[in-house]
Amino acid sequence: MTRTRNRWTFWCKSAALPLAFLFMGAAWFGHALAQRAPLTVRWGGVPAIENMMFTFIAIDRGFFEEEGVKVVGPTLGGGNTIRDAMAAGEIDFFDTGTLTYLVGKEKGLRQKIIFENFSHQIFSLFVRTELKGEVQRVRDLKGRKIAVVGPGSASWAAGLAFLRKDGLTQKDVQFVFLATDPTVWMVGFERGQIDAGVIWEPMNTSALDRRTAYPIVDISDPAVHKQQIGPRASSMVMVTTEKMIAENPEAVRRVVSALKKAAHFVHTRSAKEVAQVAAPRFKMDPALLERVLEKRKMHYSKTGGVSRSGLAVEVDLAYNAGVLQRRLSFEEMVDSKFSGVEP
Repeated sequence: MTRTRNRWTFWCKSAALPLAFLFMGAAWFGHALAQRAPLTVRWGGVPAIENMMFTFIAIDRGFFEEEGVKVVGPTLGGGNTIRDAMAAGEIDFFDTGTLTYLVGKEKGLRQKIIFENFSHQIFSLFVRTELKGEVQRVRDLKGRKIAVVGPGSASWAAGLAFLRKDGLTQKDVQFVFLATDPTVWMVGFERGQIDAGVIWEPMNTSALDRRTAYPIVDISDPAVHKQQIGPRASSMVMVTTEKMIAENPEAVRRVVSALKKAAHFVHTRSAKEVAQVAAPRFKMDPALLERVLEKRKMHYSKTGGVSRSGLAVEVDLAYNAGVLQRRLSFEEMVDSKFSGVEP
């Protein structure tokens, strides 16, 4: 009886360690599985190449899928429309111009910047070619029609900043509101329906190629950027709601991780490779997108961390243009625990 009991005790002791590891492994696997359970998020954005590049790359290269994120959308449109869709609870994340975000923040929308997409300003001011003998600087646009996306949009706020810089106000011009489709803008220039437009790539390059319009504020020129804006500007960002951050921080963490992978892809691949992946999403000729990226790729954020100095520039632009009634603090606008902070 003693020998039998001893054998049983020995077997239990011998089996205890591997069994413990087995149960620990099962528990770890269950925890890991729960951590990687698919999460569905609803996305929106303004379809500018400086704005949506990381999102489109993350979708098409499978980076969201690697992080266990299923993206519904993205819903595309003007910045103020998409911003208000988030306020109505229709989307969870959106890519937008920072100036559009600031307009919403001024209204009290409970939204936070969690990722920086582009670290230079994207908007230039172009004038239709027929006016070249009459319009050489911003103040020459007094009494003329200037196209922007819409009231409260980033292009609208940038336009106000350009006007103010040369001594004009919104009352001195007529703003015309156009859809984000570049074709609409090119037709507007060519038919004389607009005199000028606050435009972004690829419209800038297309307008020059077609000799449809010429720049009086060319933001791709480093000297102009420094004079008009400063050395850098956190112009394009990704935003979510304070509710999403509080209730589903794991979804935010996974989304940011996928976008960081996309940023790495953009900065470690050639302009041609990036263009080949992204061009279909932007409905662009890959060769045209490649040309644009050769000029602008360096200005995409490398880490997604939000720049304090770059965001301060955007706040100053908005405040000086009368878009903001007070200068918002970095902490009011940004939740930095997911992507970090840059100088």
